[in-house]
Amino acid sequence: MKLSAKATNLSEKLPEILIADDSKSNRLSLAAAANELDVDILIADSGLEAIRLAIEHKPALILLDVEMPDMDGYQIMNQLSGNGLTNNIPVILMETNFASRKAGLHGSSVWPTEMLYKPINHDQLQTKMSTLIRLSEYRNAVSTIREFEDEMGDKADEGVVGIDTIGRIRYCNPAMIKLLHTRFSELIGTGLETIFEKDFHSTDPNWSEHTVATALSQGKTVQVKKATLWTNIGGKVTTTFVAVPVKDHPVLAGLLVFKDISRRSRADEQVTALSTHDFLTGLANRFKFEEVLSGLIELYKAKTNVLISRKRSAPCAVLYIGLDHFSHINKGLGHNTGDKLLQGVAHRIKNGIAELDIAARLGGDEFTVALTHMFDASNATEQAKKIQKSLDEPFLIDGNEIFTSATIGIATYPECGDTSAELLTNASIAMQSAKTASKHNIRFFTDSLNQNYLNQIELEADLREALTDDLIEFKFQPYVAEDSTPIGYYTSILWQHKVKGLIDATEMLDTLDQQNLQTQLIYKMLREGCAQFVAWKQLHSSRANLKLIIPLPAFHIINTSFSNNLKSAINDSGIDPAHLMLEINETKFDFNLREFNSLANEISQLGVKLSLNLFSSPQTPLTHLFRLNLDMIRINIHAMEDLIEHPKSAIFFKSIISMAHDLGIEVIADGIDQLRQATLVQSLGADAIMGKYVAPATTATNLSFATGESSGKAH
Repeated sequence: MKLSAKATNLSEKLPEILIADDSKSNRLSLAAAANELDVDILIADSGLEAIRLAIEHKPALILLDVEMPDMDGYQIMNQLSGNGLTNNIPVILMETNFASRKAGLHGSSVWPTEMLYKPINHDQLQTKMSTLIRLSEYRNAVSTIREFEDEMGDKADEGVVGIDTIGRIRYCNPAMIKLLHTRFSELIGTGLETIFEKDFHSTDPNWSEHTVATALSQGKTVQVKKATLWTNIGGKVTTTFVAVPVKDHPVLAGLLVFKDISRRSRADEQVTALSTHDFLTGLANRFKFEEVLSGLIELYKAKTNVLISRKRSAPCAVLYIGLDHFSHINKGLGHNTGDKLLQGVAHRIKNGIAELDIAARLGGDEFTVALTHMFDASNATEQAKKIQKSLDEPFLIDGNEIFTSATIGIATYPECGDTSAELLTNASIAMQSAKTASKHNIRFFTDSLNQNYLNQIELEADLREALTDDLIEFKFQPYVAEDSTPIGYYTSILWQHKVKGLIDATEMLDTLDQQNLQTQLIYKMLREGCAQFVAWKQLHSSRANLKLIIPLPAFHIINTSFSNNLKSAINDSGIDPAHLMLEINETKFDFNLREFNSLANEISQLGVKLSLNLFSSPQTPLTHLFRLNLDMIRINIHAMEDLIEHPKSAIFFKSIISMAHDLGIEVIADGIDQLRQATLVQSLGADAIMGKYVAPATTATNLSFATGESSGKAH
């Protein structure tokens, strides 16, 4: 299957990208990212189809999913590497971090291969695609130039010089004069070795001992693939030449034929640079970083003649550096500013490490450093703090001060792994763990972190299965006014895990690594939660005006697909938008307020209201009460000191309620377990209460009993 490019001149052939993934949603997501480049897109939903299209079209780049149904990504790569038509096609291999642990069991000679871990970061994907497409174009250009040169019959561009037995130039043709930017009179009589930059490796004062002189005197032809010549204007030109002996000539001992390969040499250098270095920052890329680090590890092993004991001090460490808030800078100030910031970050990292250490950009906003000569692990901490401090200073970009910071994960050799891939993966796990705890943090990899990471991957796989098998259950908890009149219901989703028991899947939203899984879960909450609520209200006409609150991570509302998903849920369920409220349930509270408010306004125009779980995070500032366009806040009293035992807490609580009311915001007090708690928060001005005292969460079929129609507690 082939998708057309956005806009293209039909007379010009665009690069083609082959997307091989058995998931339709993944294919569409990848195609959307690729469509922002000037490319044509080929689609394959199986390994056999991917191989067929690769052979038929020879695309500039292949995006390959590891987990294909008929053959996995590594098997496909091995098939491609064994075919002369496809073995030079760049491949971006997409896999989970968990799957990467078995990557070492598979071999492939496809070059170059880049890794991307799911969920796919579209900015990082587009950067890699642009680089590898450009690499492919350079390789094709080099091939075209060489084929053209081989087919040329006219040798007028080849410089020719004739030398005598002592190496003086006695003859030259016009092409040689042009090649060296000189005059005939200035070249004739000059020693041949003087025109070489290093005489393709050394200058012999005695011409008879020169490599060319020795070969010619023995009647042999000399071919040199690369030699640099000085020009008369102080420049250099890269050539290849052949020296042929001349027999029985009164003056000449040999003829040398030079061909200018500067253009080819520059192209080769660019190909090499693109294959080993990041195009934007000039730092090493993942391929080069792992190659150098692997060599160092082998050297460490060789020095001890055995695998270094895990009890020894760490001789090297990998720092995995993730920028904080970069996506906000990139989106808010534009990709051009984002690129300049990444270049500045790369410069500071490179200048802040020792000469023998290695710095690389892995893609997006992630960098890595290999510390190659450490005394112990404390050196890694010192270096990480040094890098953090350098990045804390503002960057001056286009006259503006831009601030960022970094979170760093550390994996030491050999304690945290004895291969470059393992060290890089484990340092990444440590960085992600550090970022989850708080930004601008440093954390070492540990076995417990690894186990937590693997447990999270396993839990997400189980959740995906539960969503597929429809094992998710919705619960609704009422919140009521001071006179116990029901106002609405708060939604949560529960999941009966086969081992861990009942899990509140709502609380997993912030921690899910898989963005697609997070989107599925949220859309299910919107679509089915609204549908169940509407179906219940249709059976209870007296409850027609009750409202429904659905909790969401704030950063997900910024997701460009959220608005469309919300509209679909409203249309499919038939819920009155005025009866729907979305609650920001943000544990990190790390998002761009301007961008959030723009999308929140779109939501407000639909008639949907917005609430905030005020103390869901210690970092949640009170300024969000007036910086966000809120209709309601929910405060769980368990997030504060006991209101009854600590009068200051009650005063603080009352102040928040008063401030919210002044801003036109209603307040729900949650976590009300006792009558005296209910009495107190209502006396402090809370508009509504919810908790075990009012009624527990229950399924839609039992909602009638949850509102006190049979139980007198809430009246």
